[in-house]
Amino acid sequence: MGRDGVRKWAVRIVADQLPAPQAQGVLGQCAAVLTMRLHPAIFALNTRTPFVAVAYDRKVRAFMDQIDCADACISLREMNGPTLHARARAALDGKIASPEKLAVMHRRQLERAPEAGRLLRRSLGI
Repeated sequence: MGRDGVRKWAVRIVADQLPAPQAQGVLGQCAAVLTMRLHPAIFALNTRTPFVAVAYDRKVRAFMDQIDCADACISLREMNGPTLHARARAALDGKIASPEKLAVMHRRQLERAPEAGRLLRRSLGI
């Protein structure tokens, strides 16, 4: 807390291109993540790190819908400081994209993964 009683956030911007395992490890150490990219959202899900995604691309919105976290997704049209702050606060407070919800969604994603292989084999006639 600052002298004015307002909670201060420690913010780190990761601009380096890290190998996937290292990037996932970094995100797993965060209290929460704000991302515009799909892979950090997947890594946050994998590590059950609360996160907010800015949907600049349809695949980000589709992923957030698929994991039932549309409430943790912000479109570019609605993105502004107060909205980002409110969603980040909700994520940190466990109201959206909480670690518990992400654990359930992660299990569901793992259960669905074999279906992709079956669809690919079927389409290839294997």
